[in-house]
Amino acid sequence: MRVAFICSGAGRDERCSNSIAIWTREVARRLTGRLQPVVHTRRRRGERGTHEREGVEYHPVFAPLENRLLPLERVVRRAKAHPDHALSLYRLSYGLAVARELRRLQPPVVHIHNYTQFLPLFRFFVPGSRLVLHTHGEWLHQLDPALIGGRLQHADLILGCSEYLASQLRDRFPSLGQKVGVLPNGVDAERFAPAKPVARVRGPTVLYVGRVSPEKGVHVALEAFAKVAERFPDARLEIVGKLQSCRYDFIVGVTADPLTKSLQRFYPEPRRAPESRLHYARWLQSSVPPALRERVHFRGVKDHADLAATYQSADVVVVPSVGQEAFGMPAVEAMACGVPVIATNAGGLPEVVDDGTTGLVVPRDDPEALAAAMAHLLRDSGLREAMGQAARRRVMSRFAWQGVAEQLEAYYRTLAGIWSVDYP
Repeated sequence: MRVAFICSGAGRDERCSNSIAIWTREVARRLTGRLQPVVHTRRRRGERGTHEREGVEYHPVFAPLENRLLPLERVVRRAKAHPDHALSLYRLSYGLAVARELRRLQPPVVHIHNYTQFLPLFRFFVPGSRLVLHTHGEWLHQLDPALIGGRLQHADLILGCSEYLASQLRDRFPSLGQKVGVLPNGVDAERFAPAKPVARVRGPTVLYVGRVSPEKGVHVALEAFAKVAERFPDARLEIVGKLQSCRYDFIVGVTADPLTKSLQRFYPEPRRAPESRLHYARWLQSSVPPALRERVHFRGVKDHADLAATYQSADVVVVPSVGQEAFGMPAVEAMACGVPVIATNAGGLPEVVDDGTTGLVVPRDDPEALAAAMAHLLRDSGLREAMGQAARRRVMSRFAWQGVAEQLEAYYRTLAGIWSVDYP
């Protein structure tokens, strides 16, 4: 059975750190042999044509007029509040190029990441295909239901990467009913694995991995670390990730959550990009107390292929999100490496971190609680080891890519009517 994945960035090389591209690559290659995965990407300058890698076909398509018509739709709708990614004409050139490919290939299943505007388009071009919409963020329950509700009716299945997302979607669109399912994200448990014990040559390390953006709560982690630094004079805080805030209209501008909404203070001029998107990281770096400047390090972006060693070097990983999280990939990657995680109760994170067993869960935007959790784990190496081992077991049973691929295959075969498989 041929399955078409729609992922504009998945054709890039193995070192690509785009989370949806990684998901597509890892899952697609584990479906070969039983299914025929085809990934439709957006062709970039210098990229070759159709090719195969690890048994997966990659079909780059040419999209020359990407987003050129968005200003027209803004005028027609007279609704400037809609973010670009919600509009019907967003990435229309790419969608049309893919639709023509789908009409030629006629795949039984089409798997679309995030973009609801492709649903009616693909339904028109391949009416006999089953359409799967896979949501990795909160957009479906944040955006205007009048704008996207009709699109969702074209989906045969809607997957959320956490029960948090799925339940939000069911509550907002009750008519979708049994169309909504859950499929967790995964991790390469061979690459992300515990390291062999080595003699420590420096103090304990608290690690943050992710975009340095307000909704990720890096400012809360910094404040919490300052509270425990005196009790642990050798401890260090390592911050790994892109020093650029997420776009205002992707997170803060569309949320109804009060805590996330409060982060607008970090966007002094939200409509001025990219200047406004650099404000938070600059402010954060300047706010490190002088006494901690040798112990707090901003390491910037690392290739995804190199992250395992970064996790392995940490004693504790913090995921201090203030905004609601769809899932929490850094938590899973750290757990796979046998490192305990301190996470907030943001969105889907409590579904990943088992509080008291694989790590600790604290309230959002609470530096006191985060500091107490840091101190609790930093002073107890035995507890860290026990939690790290439990974390690794949890990943192997729930979040390894092979298991994720098998769950997805069960969904596909049910949709295609090949045999009866209950939804997980």
